[in-house]
This record gives sequence, structure tokens and C-alpha cells, in this order.
Amino acid sequence: MLKVENLQFKYPEEALSILSDLRFEIKEGEFLLVIGTSGSGKSTLLRCLKPELMPVGKISGEISFANEPLKKLSSCDIGFVFQDPDDQMVMDKVWHELAFGLENMRMPVDQMKHRVAEIVQYFKLQEIYDRPVDQLSSGQKQIVNLAAVMAMNPKILLLDEPTSRLDPFMAKQFLQFLKEIHDDFQTTIIMVEHRFEEVLPLSQKILWLDQGKAAAFGLKEKVLERLIQEDHPLRLALPEYMQLTRSVLLTNKQMANTYIRQHHWKVRPFSLPTKGEVFLQIRELSLDYDRHRVLKDLSFELFKEEFFCLLGANGSGKSTFLHHLAFQFGKKSSVYYKNKPIDKALNRKIVLLPQNPQVLFVHDTIEEELEGLESAEVIDQWLKRFHLEAYRHHHPYDLSGGQQQLLALIKLLLLKPRLLLLDEPTNGIDASMKQTLGEILTDLKKQGLTILCVSHDLEFCAAFGDRCGLLFDGKIEAAEETREFFKNNLFYTTGLGRMFRKLDRRILLAKDVEEDE
Repeated sequence: MLKVENLQFKYPEEALSILSDLRFEIKEGEFLLVIGTSGSGKSTLLRCLKPELMPVGKISGEISFANEPLKKLSSCDIGFVFQDPDDQMVMDKVWHELAFGLENMRMPVDQMKHRVAEIVQYFKLQEIYDRPVDQLSSGQKQIVNLAAVMAMNPKILLLDEPTSRLDPFMAKQFLQFLKEIHDDFQTTIIMVEHRFEEVLPLSQKILWLDQGKAAAFGLKEKVLERLIQEDHPLRLALPEYMQLTRSVLLTNKQMANTYIRQHHWKVRPFSLPTKGEVFLQIRELSLDYDRHRVLKDLSFELFKEEFFCLLGANGSGKSTFLHHLAFQFGKKSSVYYKNKPIDKALNRKIVLLPQNPQVLFVHDTIEEELEGLESAEVIDQWLKRFHLEAYRHHHPYDLSGGQQQLLALIKLLLLKPRLLLLDEPTNGIDASMKQTLGEILTDLKKQGLTILCVSHDLEFCAAFGDRCGLLFDGKIEAAEETREFFKNNLFYTTGLGRMFRKLDRRILLAKDVEEDE
């Protein structure tokens, strides 16, 4: 079994420990889901369980596996899959990536070839095994990363939000492979995740971290019941059907097949957004990425003061589209404002929050990052809204992934943009802060900000988007009001939307419906 006793970890020059007196144990072969708000110590815990990735700092306590100190395990016995697929890849081609760990194990060449062939078959990589990794989508890269780790047959598999950069279909495929691994090899799995719905059926136990301590640990049903009973903000990460029923006893299938039919429901009143004047026009935009045509004569209108959500598969060109809007202007850009090519002055009022927020950080502390952009009072207000005030003297890189996203967003908003481009803004952010983020963006929209958001988070788009569109085959298809967009989709819709499809297609989230007494 994996046993953690009195684990404490403190980063250098920090007064408080990020992990404090942490204790838990899981049996060999169990699947543990680690949950908690952004900055609660989840990723730090994972890195403490992988000696080669141990963060710099002061650590105490004991970690053992099968009654042996964890540090006695070889590096190949503990696999790790990162949040960003690109952070893990080191080789040029897929089969080189699969063989890299085996080479480090000094596996004989004949055995290595056999293992790579076996892994290619198991993970269904036949069509891409000889392809350069830079030609893969994020979803394909992450599955290759998982395959490369599993080729070494680890005893423990650690995963840090591995599906956060994946579109819904690739995320489901990745988790299906994870289920098969757990069923077939009884690998001990510990996974950090903010979005629970697809992961809950796989896990047996949950560790709930709160400020570095175990707020709860045990069978998943018990921990989830406590989340609901305490009305903790983290409950917002529960599947929508659990938020509706306030019960963890029902499964997704039971909800769809039985619970809905046994109750009378009515849709809560809602108002449709009104279209303003056209803010930007994109006319017949074609773009290549890495010698491949990703946008093909794309034409699109973005309205003033709207929150538009752009969905689409990994590799469909969404990020390429945002980068073009943010950094290209003039006659060749195909981007127009009031029927004139966008100029340099307006381009300065367009800001982009990239998937990797670290590219926006240039100073050693949060305070220095924001200094001079606004008054100290305004900066303090923003830090408090995103719960970052306690970290003002921290280096931005010492924040969690979700906190880095929020800091980068604050930095951009202080520039007073007219158009805010967001590339997967909910990555690494807990459910409570995601709700806060959506409410803040909605408020800013009312104050004159126009927002174009690329996201795989269907629930977030359904909750806050005015219109949604799908980027497919180089064009934006079906750009419609949010409810119209989702109700016409069979697959690209929310989990609750699929359950209530036969009753009323306007129902997308728990807040959209109530039981009729």
C-alpha cells in the first residue's frame, strides 16, 4: 500500500507550509482522486510522491509503498503525466517518445521493440506512431505521454489534471484508457482533477485538500456527501445532476433513465441576449500553421459587448485564430473594424490571455508584475477578488497553475482593453473561482468589454456565453445564441443537457430547471 504519514512541505522563505501534517493511505491498485481549491497543495503533493520532481523546499514526514520508503523505488516505478502535454515530450517522433523511457531502463533492443509494438497496439497508435510529435493535437500528445509512461510498467501512476487541455472527446478517450489501465494492470493511480464528472466513476477514494491539510479522506461517496452537507464552494465542481439532486447515490445512468421520469420539471425563466453593433468583422481569413491550412476562408462577425465562446477539437485552429486577432493588423489581416482594416491603435486595445500564462510574467513578485498599471488601491481590489492578496510577495512561478491564470488575467484587465481574448481561461481553476471568473467577466461585459473565449469547458460556456460557435474544417459553424447552439447538438453539449434532451432541450445546467411541486 501507499502510506503518507505526517507529510509537511514548505517552500523556501515561506512562513506557512503548503502541506501540513498530511496523512492518508491507499491499498495497492486503488484509484485516488485528489480535489481541492486552487493553491491547496494538490500539485505539490503529487511532486512529493515523485522523488525526481520533488520541489525545492523543506520536507518532513514519511512516504512508503509496500512497506518500503518511496525513495527506494526506481524512477520507472512511478509514472507522472503533466497537465500540459508539451511539458513532457522530449523526442521528435512518437515511437522515439515511447522508447525513450525504455532506453533509460537499459532494456535490451529486442525486448524494447516488442514493448513498443505492444504499447502501440494497446493505445491504438498505429496511424501516428511514426509521425513527428509536433504534428499531433494536444489530445494525441497526451495519450502518447500516457502510453510512454505505461510502457515502463509503473507501480504508481500520478496524473496532474491531464485532461484540462483536451477537448471533450479526447478527454473521454484519455479517461477510457485510464480505466482500462486500472482494470487490466491494477496500477495504483493518484489523479488531481478540478472537473469531477468523468473521473468519479473511475475512482474509489477521494482526498480533499484544504490549505494543505486533509479536510476529508475516504470512500468517494462519504467525501462527496460531506461536500454537499457543508455546502462547500467545491461542491460546484460536482456533476450538474448531483447539484440538482444533492445526492451522490444516483449514477449518471440512473439519473437519465429513472430520476428525471419520476419527477415533474419546469424550466426557469431566462432572457435571450440582445445583439449590439458589429465590433469586428473577419472576412475570408485563411491561415497556415506548421505548413498545414487550419483556417479556410473563415468569415465571422463579433458583436460589441458580447461574450462569445468558440469550441472545437484539439488542433482545429482555435488558438491560431486568437493569435491572429491579437497580433496581426493592417490590410492583410482580414480583420475589420467598422468596415476598415484594423489599425495599430485599436490593436493595442486587444489583449490575449494565452494557455501558458507564464509568458506574460517578467518580474520576481506579483506586486512588481502589477505595479504601475493602476493605483495601488485598484490593484488591491483585483487581488482580493481573485484571492491572491496573500501572495503579493511571491514569485509568479510559485503560484499554482490556476492562480497564474488569474494573475495574468488581472495584468491584462488593468490595461483597460476593449477586446479580451481568452485561450482556455478555466484551466487549473477550481469550480468556485470559475464561477467568480464568469461573474466578473459578465460584469466587465456590461461595462463595455467584448470577450472572445476559446474553451473546452462546455458548462462554463453554457453558463456565461451569449453566443457559441464550433470551429470545424477551418470555418466557424453554427454561431448561435448559446441555448440554440447547445440544444441542436447531440454530442457537443453539457451532461445535463443530454439527460434532459427528451424533456426540454433548453435545459443545460442545474440552475436552468426546478422541480414542479
